[in-house]
Amino acid sequence: MILRFGKKDNEIVFWTLIKGLPKVSPIKTSNFFIPEWFKKMPLYPSGHNLIPNVNKGSVKGCPGIMDFFKLGFVVPLWCDVYMEITNDTAKINTSDSRYIFSGHPNIQMKNYLPSFAKESTKIIIKANCPWHVKTPKGISLLQLPMLYHYNEHFTTAPGIVDSDRYYTLNQQLMMHKVENVTLKKGTPLCMYIPIRRESFKHVVREATEFDMKMHEENITRNHATFTGGYKQRQRNENYET
Repeated sequence: MILRFGKKDNEIVFWTLIKGLPKVSPIKTSNFFIPEWFKKMPLYPSGHNLIPNVNKGSVKGCPGIMDFFKLGFVVPLWCDVYMEITNDTAKINTSDSRYIFSGHPNIQMKNYLPSFAKESTKIIIKANCPWHVKTPKGISLLQLPMLYHYNEHFTTAPGIVDSDRYYTLNQQLMMHKVENVTLKKGTPLCMYIPIRRESFKHVVREATEFDMKMHEENITRNHATFTGGYKQRQRNENYET
């Protein structure tokens, strides 16, 4: 499975040893996984003043969130997984014996968490993912949980994979409840965002005269229209993968 972004010769390749998996449970771009609650949310709540700039509306009009939903790739769960979760153990069965899930001992992380975090982290499960990935030289993948999905059962741990030289993908699921639960095939596990490995210098200072001029101009441009000022100032390039 090849997912393209940017130039034609710049490819991220997701591959698997499992025959048929690219059709049965493909990795897709993140715009296919916008949460249902977000889709159903109105831009302007009913009964509110619809005059532009008087009612700012809901977060559905926030370009920062909308751009985030277009960024990266999502790995959906590739089979049904039944789990019996306790505070320290997990019994796990999958609908296909080829897929394996295992537990991380508490001494690897949970024992050292702040007390409030321990309460919401019963056990950490390792998903032995059937997908592998290869990115162009100098490109890593930032692994993120499914933010804005608010999954009540688990949160995937964030991290970075240097996927131009290490091709294995494994997700670490921090289970939230003592429960018996079936995670259904297709449940989004995590999001991968391509990032370029490079160094930056940072400067911390008070504003210069030029900074203030640019700041005032930016405010003037953004407020020149009731809506869409931010989007009108975006570069021609976008964040879509």
